[in-house]
Amino acid sequence: MSLTILGFVEKIRANFGFKRRSKIFIGWWTALAIGSIWFFCYGIWSYSFGSYFKPLANEFHWNRAEMSGAFSLRTLGGGIIGPFVGYFTDKYGPKIVSLIGLITAGLGFFLLFFMNALWHWWLIWGLVISLGFNIALQNPLTKGLTEWFVKKRGLASGISKFFMGLGGFVMPIVMTYLVIQFGWRMAFVISGFVILTVSIPLVWFFIKPRRPEYYGQMPDGATVEGNPKDSASMIEAGQKYAAEAYDEVEFTIREAIRTRVFWVLIIRTMLVQFCSSAVMVHLIPHMTDMGINPIDAATAIGILYGLGAPIRLLSGFVIDHCSTHRLKYMWMAAYGLEALGFIVLLNATTLPMIYLFVLLYGAGFGLMHPIQSTWIGRLFGRKAYGSITGTMIAIALPVTVVGPIYVGWIYDVTGSYAQVYLQNIVFIIIAIAVVGLFLTPPKHKPPTVTDIGKLV
Repeated sequence: MSLTILGFVEKIRANFGFKRRSKIFIGWWTALAIGSIWFFCYGIWSYSFGSYFKPLANEFHWNRAEMSGAFSLRTLGGGIIGPFVGYFTDKYGPKIVSLIGLITAGLGFFLLFFMNALWHWWLIWGLVISLGFNIALQNPLTKGLTEWFVKKRGLASGISKFFMGLGGFVMPIVMTYLVIQFGWRMAFVISGFVILTVSIPLVWFFIKPRRPEYYGQMPDGATVEGNPKDSASMIEAGQKYAAEAYDEVEFTIREAIRTRVFWVLIIRTMLVQFCSSAVMVHLIPHMTDMGINPIDAATAIGILYGLGAPIRLLSGFVIDHCSTHRLKYMWMAAYGLEALGFIVLLNATTLPMIYLFVLLYGAGFGLMHPIQSTWIGRLFGRKAYGSITGTMIAIALPVTVVGPIYVGWIYDVTGSYAQVYLQNIVFIIIAIAVVGLFLTPPKHKPPTVTDIGKLV
């Protein structure tokens, strides 16, 4: 009976010219799932750090360098484990790695309920929670996204990072409200519950362990000649597809380390991470020092990252229509906007001036964000993406660890962030020069199909 009905429906389709609706490419569901995970996790962990800063410091009488130490420990842990996370992500796939990290981080938030000493803060936030998120979020999820897209990688990254930016808009306000209404202990418990009940199912159902060729599909949902049941045939077709799109080939980690562009990207990371920590950790305390109430300060932070959300989406679309050689000019423009923002912040004395900083820095931050994952994918290919990005993080570790503590120490000594903002302007100008002069794609011969299994 059911077969007869289905046959009748197919005849109607044929007679009236209706086409069967095609399935949505799995990669787009992956992009949406990753964006949703980033919305909550980065929103709570990174963008809302300033919401907890003063309540904890005031209750326990910690200075700003001590508070910032936990933020530096998170960077230290991420750098140390970065190469290992990258290797295991490349070897076993992003799904299992991300699940392990999210479970660790979620349970860590429950432990914060019992915190009553500085070493508890450093241990739980700086190591346990940050270890979990460093394992779960950036490396495996970005690789999971990169593997499923080539020509549309910028748009996919822009979609995911649109939601990340939206989390930066929403979550600082939400967390500040929770801290004010229920106290920081319950705010952390609620955070842990959200991470465990929302993020873990998204990873389980929507993040695939391997690249699309292993599932008989092509990146971007493209259709090319190849046997869907033969992985080697599909991988070969995928290599050809990527090479024709952007001359993208597969590097191993050893090959990548030997290129100049690898080290240029690390220098850029060192310069920019130092600057971003000053905003992420200290901007809300800076605004409340000016007499701005915590909700208004959190709203300004939310606008900063929220403004970046639509810009990230637009940036991702433009990236896909931009040659690899020209991507660096987008990067330079983004840094230029950030530098202008810090010039305004250096002289800000009122809330309207803070909002001008928010507009400039938020626009640059949003424009810049989708570029890095797209760049690394185009320069070094998909197979060793995790190992390459993890190694970059580890090498840049000293500067990214020292940055937040240094910023807090400068404030404790001088009572002002002016020196930090001035240094940030200088560092960003150097980053613009480094990107403009030295960021060029490496030369590499196309790999054979058997090379795909090599990570090193």
